[in-house]
Amino acid sequence: MQQERLQAPSNQPLARMLGLGLATAIVVDATIVRLVLATATTKLLGRANWWLPSWLDRVLRGGLPPTGIAGPAGADAPRTTVVA
Repeated sequence: MQQERLQAPSNQPLARMLGLGLATAIVVDATIVRLVLATATTKLLGRANWWLPSWLDRVLRGGLPPTGIAGPAGADAPRTTVVA
């Protein structure tokens, strides 16, 4: 009985190159762009990183209920009672 050789999923060089290129792009994006560049620009920009245009602030505040995220903990939080 002759053993069958296992073959790669694709013997086409173009498909292999595209797969390798996509995998490389994902690794580069995950490591260099997201871990290094994003954190570095956040640190360098400081408070300017969180700047919001006034027109967008008006739109968001007018259309959405307040979330209390920007204020101190529990400042505008609704009082709820948990009944067990």
